[in-house]
Amino acid sequence: MIAAVLLLLLLIIKFKMHAFVALVLVSLLTALAAGISVDKIFTDAINRLRQYVGISCLVGRFGGHDWAFA
Repeated sequence: MIAAVLLLLLLIIKFKMHAFVALVLVSLLTALAAGISVDKIFTDAINRLRQYVGISCLVGRFGGHDWAFA
């Protein structure tokens, strides 16, 4: 875990990588180092993305914003 934080700081400070890209890259590498399979990582990510889009559409619809279903 400490190595992941140090890698994140190194990528952002030394190599001037965008913080979001560095965080995603370090997160993927940490998950792989922890033994989580690539299929599980991306399946979970797609499922969460589906949930976020669905909830956003519901919130937009209940809030009176029709653009959520446009």
